[in-house]
Amino acid sequence: KIVLADGTWYHVAARYDGTALRGYLNGQMETERQVGGDPDFNTAPVRIGRWGGARGDYMEGLIDEVAIFNKAIDEAGIGEIMNTSLAQILAVKPMGRLTVTWASMKSK
Repeated sequence: KIVLADGTWYHVAARYDGTALRGYLNGQMETERQVGGDPDFNTAPVRIGRWGGARGDYMEGLIDEVAIFNKAIDEAGIGEIMNTSLAQILAVKPMGRLTVTWASMKSK
């Protein structure tokens, strides 16, 4: 297991695939818990960096590039996000898109 140090950047990810909840630190699975079933859908707000109910404890530190996906990202995908960035991975590549193709045709 990794011992966290102050002043060090870490990549943290969680993945739920319908049977297990897995926690990743710096691209390596650190914990796994068999839970199964559908997520509990409710109207409570998502809190990132906060826990503890009414007492409201907050994480000390900075959080950057937060994303919630509608499907489980595999371990390779978690590593790719960690080593690249969400901005690059989620960016729309314009080549081959209708507007770029149409603009190219009009300019000829």
